[in-house]
Amino acid sequence: MEPIWVETVRRSAPFTMEQEHGHAAYEVYYLAEGRRRYFIRDQTYRIEAGTLVFIDRFELHRTLDDGVAEHERILIQFTEQWLDRLTPEERRWVYLPFDGGGSLLRLSMRERGYAEDLLRRMAKEWRERAEGYELCLRALFVQLFVYIGRLLRGRREQEDAGEQPAHPRIAEVARYVAERCAAQAAGKFDDAEDGGAVRLAAVARRFGLSPYYLSRAFRRETGFTFTEYVSAVRLKEAQRLLRETDARVVDVAAAVGYRNLSHFGRAFRRFAGCSPLQYRKSYR
Repeated sequence: MEPIWVETVRRSAPFTMEQEHGHAAYEVYYLAEGRRRYFIRDQTYRIEAGTLVFIDRFELHRTLDDGVAEHERILIQFTEQWLDRLTPEERRWVYLPFDGGGSLLRLSMRERGYAEDLLRRMAKEWRERAEGYELCLRALFVQLFVYIGRLLRGRREQEDAGEQPAHPRIAEVARYVAERCAAQAAGKFDDAEDGGAVRLAAVARRFGLSPYYLSRAFRRETGFTFTEYVSAVRLKEAQRLLRETDARVVDVAAAVGYRNLSHFGRAFRRFAGCSPLQYRKSYR
């Protein structure tokens, strides 16, 4: 992946991300037109034109349709390699909207005009790559994040109320599943010996829901089937263990609930785009 990547896309047909994401890049998603749903970590948010979404590294996320197919978005992805080119003071402004895993920022019409101009100029520089484009891109990037930081600080001083998920009950279920998978990866319990704590029937029973209702509501609100979400969260934990520990791949697979190493390898490659060993080597 390049240190920074900027893209503008306009779609007129229904579109939902086919594959869950949890990559090593920071991400800024700006919805210029239309309406979308955005699943982040364990909650789904409804966003409208003029909304900026900030996704931290390795955070599970996915975009979904929300009744209106036509939309335009501008996407920025950047890595630590890109941030290494900035000064410590500049990096401080960049990290601000990612505190706590990310955030949403809804812009007024006046704010939209200024921010969108910077975003479109960044996309143009990245697309055309004229002489000196990296200098221009860096200057626009820093200007954008200083502006965003000023807006965020002003709003946090005025109110402490965060964005509310579109479906709080499903958000509770997703959070519970993520916490149980993290506990399993940490060796706090063995799912096979714990009554199937992250299986659909067990989770539905815990929340007083029928498996049929939970299955349909979960898919509608998050874009994942229940099984897909459990698998994605487990593989995200596997990524963390591969980055942060020296555990053998077979032990990582077992820690996140995979008893078959070949099955784990195939699932991991679909999720991360590389083998577990290749993934580990990229962080060493």
